[in-house]
Amino acid sequence: MEGICRLCRRHADLQESHIIPAFVFRWRKDTAPTPFMRASDEPNRRVQDGLTQYWLCRDCEQKLGFWERKFSNTIFRSVTENGTCRVQYGEWLLKFCVSISWRILLLAQEKDSLLNLSAEHQAAALNALYVWEIFLRGQAPHPGKFEQHLLVLDGVDSIRGVALPPNINRYSMRSIDIDIGSTDEVGFTFAKMGPVAVLGFYFLDRPRAWSGGKVHVKHGIIGPTTYILPPVFVDYLLGRARKYGEIHDALSDRQRQVANMATTEGLMNKKDKVLASHWLKAMRRDIDMFGDRALDIGFPDKGVE
Repeated sequence: MEGICRLCRRHADLQESHIIPAFVFRWRKDTAPTPFMRASDEPNRRVQDGLTQYWLCRDCEQKLGFWERKFSNTIFRSVTENGTCRVQYGEWLLKFCVSISWRILLLAQEKDSLLNLSAEHQAAALNALYVWEIFLRGQAPHPGKFEQHLLVLDGVDSIRGVALPPNINRYSMRSIDIDIGSTDEVGFTFAKMGPVAVLGFYFLDRPRAWSGGKVHVKHGIIGPTTYILPPVFVDYLLGRARKYGEIHDALSDRQRQVANMATTEGLMNKKDKVLASHWLKAMRRDIDMFGDRALDIGFPDKGVE
């Protein structure tokens, strides 16, 4: 497909590019009883891959692919296999995070979703989109005030004074999710890739309210840390977890039977693999915290043998 590359702005043969990198979906399929996933907007349709767009020329696709491989082979693999990581990173991590945030914001622009924002946030989002683009092209030394934060969310034990949804660990550890978050004080792109989340801020009124996740320009260390997050973002995360859990509730009776059968068969056929899987680790955490309530979300009916 020929067109104008969204990044370098040259006319070229455009490649089919993932919004969320393909390796994230391969990981999720490989570590679950069934390879199928369901989206919140179409819960009755099963999918095995993520959203793609014909946006980039081959050179730009390869450039983003290099940063994706660096992230996959270091941070992502360590977190998903070991539950934690301690990685010294270079310039590539900020490039990777910006590339993810840029894709999500570009998708929102092309689908006219930015029109749902206030005039102030629309202007800020368009400015961020431009700055992230020239940064990825190598025409700006850093993204300035449009910060990138990376959060490792490998399980949630408790949040003081907050009632957690009974799928909170499956959401924090397993979900793949993209969104645009917005309040009066903050606007951000949200990319959830299993236990890793990337936030790209296009509007940030109180940067000191966020601590522990900022990605630096030249180098830094990703390791165990304590995040300081404003209550409004905690509420946002819990809302996304509840929406994630509602997908199973929205299934038709027919698709619920299909989901139950696929999961049950997967558990039987992949028993040895599932017993050591990331999926089971997340499931067990929810069951330990919530008992049978955890089984009411995204799990075969308790009566299925």
